[in-house]
Amino acid sequence: MSLIADRLRDKTFFESLVQYRAKRLGLSANGVADNMRSALTPKRDEILNLIGKYSEGGTSHGVLEKLMSLRRADRGGVDDHARPVYAVSFA
Repeated sequence: MSLIADRLRDKTFFESLVQYRAKRLGLSANGVADNMRSALTPKRDEILNLIGKYSEGGTSHGVLEKLMSLRRADRGGVDDHARPVYAVSFA
């Protein structure tokens, strides 16, 4: 989760995401990127708040730990953190 938060806080990454989304929608008119940025910024902020809430030291970190424990038990003790993590670039 911290990698996601770091990426979303990175202004260059977020701007690349905005441009990618606008281009992907096939919209190239003036102001489209500004409108996309305006639409995505509150969503980014909400995601960052949720990551903070469930991260270590957050108000609901214990809930996440319990859910992860149940998930590991359901998977026969396999730790989810052992899976590879893939990064995506929107550049």
